[in-house]
Amino acid sequence: MIRNYFKIALRNLTKNKVFTLINVFGLFIGLTAFLLITAYVNFERGYDQFHPDANRIYRVVTDNVVNGVTGARDAMSFSPLGKAMKEELPEVESYTVNMQLFEDLIFQKGDELIKESKVLAADPSFLELFPYKVLHGSLENALRDPRSLILTRTSALRLFNEENPTGRTIVGLGIHNGTYKVTAVLEDIPENTHFRFETIVSFKTIEDRAIEDGWGGYNYYTYVKLKSGISMNQVQDKMLLFSEKYLPENVTLQFTLQPMTDIHLTSGFTYEPQPTGNARTVNFLFTIAIFIITIAWVNYINLSTARAMDRAKEVGLRKVVGASKSQLVRQFLIEALMINIFGAILALTAVQLLGPTFNNLTGKTLIQDVWLNDSILKNLGWLTLGGSFLSGFYPALVLSSFKPVVVLKGKMRNSKSGLLLRKGLVIFQFVASLILIAGTAIVYMQIDYMKNRDLGVDLNQVMALHIPAHDDDQLPAYIEKYQTIKNELLRDPRITSFGISSSLPGGGRNAIASTSGGVSIVGETLVDQSTYYITRVDEGLIPTLNVKLLAGRNFIKDRATDSLSVVVNEAALTKMGYPDVESVIGKKLRFGPEDSESRFNIIGVVANYNRRSLRDDFEPTVYRTGYNTFITNLALKVAVENLNETISTVESVWSRQFPETPFEYNFLDSQFNDAYKEDQQFGGIFSAFSLLAIVIAGLGLFGLSSFVAVQRAKEISVRKVLGASISGIVQLLFKDFVKLILLAFLLGSPLVYFIMNSWLDNYAFRIGLPIWILPLAGITLLFITFLTVGFQTIRAATANPATSLRHE
Repeated sequence: MIRNYFKIALRNLTKNKVFTLINVFGLFIGLTAFLLITAYVNFERGYDQFHPDANRIYRVVTDNVVNGVTGARDAMSFSPLGKAMKEELPEVESYTVNMQLFEDLIFQKGDELIKESKVLAADPSFLELFPYKVLHGSLENALRDPRSLILTRTSALRLFNEENPTGRTIVGLGIHNGTYKVTAVLEDIPENTHFRFETIVSFKTIEDRAIEDGWGGYNYYTYVKLKSGISMNQVQDKMLLFSEKYLPENVTLQFTLQPMTDIHLTSGFTYEPQPTGNARTVNFLFTIAIFIITIAWVNYINLSTARAMDRAKEVGLRKVVGASKSQLVRQFLIEALMINIFGAILALTAVQLLGPTFNNLTGKTLIQDVWLNDSILKNLGWLTLGGSFLSGFYPALVLSSFKPVVVLKGKMRNSKSGLLLRKGLVIFQFVASLILIAGTAIVYMQIDYMKNRDLGVDLNQVMALHIPAHDDDQLPAYIEKYQTIKNELLRDPRITSFGISSSLPGGGRNAIASTSGGVSIVGETLVDQSTYYITRVDEGLIPTLNVKLLAGRNFIKDRATDSLSVVVNEAALTKMGYPDVESVIGKKLRFGPEDSESRFNIIGVVANYNRRSLRDDFEPTVYRTGYNTFITNLALKVAVENLNETISTVESVWSRQFPETPFEYNFLDSQFNDAYKEDQQFGGIFSAFSLLAIVIAGLGLFGLSSFVAVQRAKEISVRKVLGASISGIVQLLFKDFVKLILLAFLLGSPLVYFIMNSWLDNYAFRIGLPIWILPLAGITLLFITFLTVGFQTIRAATANPATSLRHE
């Protein structure tokens, strides 16, 4: 019997080729889009899930809480914190402390200098909490001694040209000079983890720095693993007491636990070890995936119920010869299953072929061999079975319910409930299409706005160089190097200005110092313990970046009093409640509580500019001079002409002063634009899959309009015989779809407003939601509908009436 079901189903599908092709092609596109999007969504949601007991591991973060309001949130904490929690909190099973070495680790490999940027300094317990796969060596005591080195497969090949350099040594240069010994090699770290590294250095290597920082500097990442059965809230209630016990009385910092598996998508913290994702964006894309596959299933339901009249006599005859209702239901479900299977086979093939392109679009390795990908195969299996039932059950129920006597007498008519269902499903398709059309336009408008907005700073043709880290005892020699580089480069007419700064635009959250110890204008404002950012500069940075000076003056070279002076931006004054940029000149800026002697003369106010992506608001920033005490970056304004020669000149000067540091540079405009890479990727993904959803909806409308035209063929013929014009008939057939579009517009417009406003709220600098985009999306939807429905409508209106009336 089952074999017969499949035989009859195949016969029906091949007989009705247009119906079959529309449904198979629609499901093929829908399944392909759904599988691609869910591969991305599962990857984003799966960050750090591969660790054993991931749901019991938490990161300890540091919040700045002022008057009960949480301000800046820092992913780092204090180096002694983990040990104290293990000793004093019975709920803590184990802990680890590590530090990301933002100063690049430079190794000497023969005559070659190799810079390792993804370096983590970790204690021995790190590999107990995070047991990565070991390829060579042993993790026991692997991080016990200073300058012990654990490599990944990639870094081992880069540094030693072999996969197993265990026991070999390599020389480190610069601030981390010394001989390092390889103790183990790990498999490359999975992409979907919130801290990706290629090299681990033993924490003993930087232990002196950690001891010196103590409870005075939160520059370390602390993770704790709670005992089985212990909830986060049980420990969280004790964290405030911990803060009060170990931190000074006037400090507004508090410790908070953050689930490790939440870090990637829900973190808004400063000093994250890696760029984080966005839960709203991921959920947004998953919603699109649901829309797409639902539209494909809706097409099948619509077309199947529309064909009910054509199959009524078939059902009547089957019932007359003894077929039961349950047998008919199974027959029609088998047809739905076969269509879904055909679509699934095509979809799996398409995903395999499109995998590399999709990986490039997302910037992640999501799809390799789909035939070995359990997640994709399971999703496809459930979608095929579930889709077959969801899309096939109602049509099967409708078709199997026809009464033989009524059908065979030719008195069968479309039911009002069936018509209402089809109209409802078409309205759903129109609403989804309206949201996607308007959403695509708004996404691109926001991205274009970010790319073209005036940042308040000129980044064009500004070359940035990162200075190697150095110890305090090296400072005099480095000051001389800086000055030599500056003097030599400024003699070149192609280099128009030269500035030094501890933080440059496009540098991200981690590239700037901050303070939460209190800032105020003496005699004018109360102490504000919110987070303020501090940038060290020289007199050349403001003109090099063309930052607008609103009041006062810039720093002046060799003026001794400027070492005790500051320039502030508008955001800092606003934060302190002192918005008058003119009268603040000459006032004293105080760091710390009211009795603090740390006071600086305010000599200038500069306009706000965007240092990071436009997702983030202006940072309240204080600029201090004194590049001879703290400096990390050089900024050079270079001419467009003979750019390659200019770069060669800069490299020559650099190499003479820093022979142990590879020459690397970037241009600030390019660096800043990289901050929008994720947004541009999202825009591309959103647009591509929105288009696919609209194509699927268009296919369904095309098929539905075909059946409507066939069913009303005799009515159209009679109208033409009685004198109806072609335009009148087209209008008659098309007006029903127009009514549905208008209803969809009324239902979809509030949804567009709510959904897209929610997405735009991710950005501190955003466009206002343009109301005109709604009627434009409606007109576009009307045009798309006319293209898909109009062909069949015009064809029916121009058909020869005699053809339809011949058999009457």
